[in-house]
Amino acid sequence: THTHTHNIDTRARWGETFESCVTRQYVQHVRSQVVNTAWAVLVLLKAEHPDRAAIERGVRLLQSRQLATGDWAQESISGVFNKNCMISYSNYKNIFPLWALARYVEVYPDQ
Repeated sequence: THTHTHNIDTRARWGETFESCVTRQYVQHVRSQVVNTAWAVLVLLKAEHPDRAAIERGVRLLQSRQLATGDWAQESISGVFNKNCMISYSNYKNIFPLWALARYVEVYPDQ
């Protein structure tokens, strides 16, 4: 199987821009995005990735971006179709970070 390890950022700077859909090539966002970081953390946990430090950096990023209200700020566009219609899925910013953090605690209960 083909893996995309070249997109694993060991600094936990995960963030894809909508331009990837337009260009049909991966385009790194200039700033890490909580939704993309949460997806990366979920995938790394599911794959039992051996670099726990990378997972923990992603978790710390998610924790650092959480607002006092418990929410996360709406960041970049996270959905595109027809290469030109951009969509903000407003619940993604909360669902995926919460899921990633909960999964992390489930996998590493000592944290």
